Amino acid sequence: MSCSYPTYKATNGEYGPATRNRKYKPQPYHSFKAKPRPNKTRWKINASGEYEVFRQACDGNWIDENEALLSQHEGCECELGKNGERLAFFPKTKNVSDPWHGYPIPSTLIKDNIVFDLWFKQERISEATYKRLLRREL
Repeated sequence: MSCSYPTYKATNGEYGPATRNRKYKPQPYHSFKAKPRPNKTRWKINASGEYEVFRQACDGNWIDENEALLSQHEGCECELGKNGERLAFFPKTKNVSDPWHGYPIPSTLIKDNIVFDLWFKQERISEATYKRLLRREL
């Protein structure tokens, strides 16, 4: 599947605001252009694509038990990370006014099924994909 993302422009390095007045600021060490670093996943998509994945999480209110946002694109069909990750994780900011940032993540690092259940109920993922996520196979 060919994945596409809208183009957005950043202002002072930030994108948005998205729903709930959340702004997004890409981090250079997670960029697809960044050199590999231990414990830092890298996006396969550009910063505008990162923001689109973040915006979808905001619009869908895809929040986990720790108030972080979790996202995917096109029913988890699109690889978001350089290592084949299909999910994106956006940790809750310390201050409400701070911009969010995020990175690709494998399903094995997700502790709860709250967002997976929500995606399935919202028909954002297929039943087969839902079962794979529950088994942590994506």
